Amino acid sequence: MVMSLDDNGPAKAAGLHLGDIIVSWNGEAVHGPRDLIRRLGPDSAGASVTLGVARGGERRDVVLTIGEKPLN
Repeated sequence: MVMSLDDNGPAKAAGLHLGDIIVSWNGEAVHGPRDLIRRLGPDSAGASVTLGVARGGERRDVVLTIGEKPLN
């Protein structure tokens, strides 16, 4: 579940909302937060992925361009 968003970050730019549940990554099921974090590997910055999102009982896809990871 999306718990926070940076106003200037890629998730907000892609259209994710607080409370969205990410259910897939490029068509493959996401099995919880650890699975999602694993997919955000060190070489993924700049890549575009399609996230399947559940919001308000509906499913939608959003395209996200992965940003650089913060240093802190």
